[in-house]
Amino acid sequence: MKVREIYADEFGETHFRIAEYPYSLQDFAPPSAPAAVSKHIPVTTAVFMQVPPGWDPDFHCTPRRQLLFTIAGRITMSVSDGATIEGFPGGMPILLNDLVGKGHQTMVQGDEPATFLLVGLGENS
Repeated sequence: MKVREIYADEFGETHFRIAEYPYSLQDFAPPSAPAAVSKHIPVTTAVFMQVPPGWDPDFHCTPRRQLLFTIAGRITMSVSDGATIEGFPGGMPILLNDLVGKGHQTMVQGDEPATFLLVGLGENS
């Protein structure tokens, strides 16, 4: 599974990169046939969040290391190096890993709110 990761370098600048959670064939749900499954990822929380159109023009760091899944609406996310990506339902999840540094900006596009599922990650996930 590929995810876009936001991280801060040693100077506090934030960037995007692709992180991967590899699959392996496992007998995960017998008697069903084996399936491609990632390693188990320790999680701490899961929360749904809905934000209004135009949210949030300010750069901010993530409050915890977490995966963001866009459930409804469209967003653009920008990092301090100037790169921007889009988030939309069914799109690539985003690993928010910028606990320090200049952070990221999340702007809701259009006239509808955006809804996210945020899954907090445990250490070493």
